[in-house]
Amino acid sequence: MSSLIRVHCSKPLSQWSVGLSAAERGVRSIHTSSANRDFMSWFKRKKQEEHREPVKDTKQLIHDIEEGKAEVSSQASSNSKNRLELIPENFIGEGPRRYKRQRQLKQAVYNAPFNQWLSRGKIVSENELDDVISQATQKTLGREELDIPFPGLVAKFQFTKLLQEKSGYLIPDYKLTTLTTPLQFKEYFEKSILPSMNNPKLAFKEAEPNAIHPFSETYASPNVYVVNDITPREQKNKYDTIMKEIQRLDDEAIKKAFETARSV
Repeated sequence: MSSLIRVHCSKPLSQWSVGLSAAERGVRSIHTSSANRDFMSWFKRKKQEEHREPVKDTKQLIHDIEEGKAEVSSQASSNSKNRLELIPENFIGEGPRRYKRQRQLKQAVYNAPFNQWLSRGKIVSENELDDVISQATQKTLGREELDIPFPGLVAKFQFTKLLQEKSGYLIPDYKLTTLTTPLQFKEYFEKSILPSMNNPKLAFKEAEPNAIHPFSETYASPNVYVVNDITPREQKNKYDTIMKEIQRLDDEAIKKAFETARSV
């Protein structure tokens, strides 16, 4: 930053004014102050003050290497300090041992029976439902009565888990909370799950709890209108048909425009 120039209109000292004329005494004196450096100039000065190794001439450097001077060896030793050590912490990536370990862990997690506790075969009849309810009641509660409430949450949890495992169906959390007897669980299966398995028109989706989609044929009242579900495949086919029709109309319009332009 450039120096600030300050102009002062001050009266000369008496000892300096001896021998000066009146014109010389009236001249204004000019004073300069030190440079006012800002904060960023400190970094610039610091960078300039950093020691820089002088660049040697190539011929002189080759001559020094051939003679084996101490300066060259000391420079090589200083450069060796900046080399990266070949230790595991300085490597990026996965080695063969780590990759093998991760593959073993992945295989172990895949084989763990986290989500394989449900039966692959699902019940489809009331006789199979009766057998599953009877087995779950006898094993967890030790009795055959179905209309007696569960003695506690532990017994209810054991019963519902065994019921879902044997039947092959997951029960929604709402039903697990509100139903209090084995008989209520049996009625839930008879009303909500088994009809959807035996009647193709009742589209039951396991991904959506209680997702039973009715059709218009199931309602005889004239004031009830049910919009049937449209599958993604039907939507795609309809979309492709519409786009083809639009393309055909565009081609016809372009063709007519060319014919009109040629006739003119």
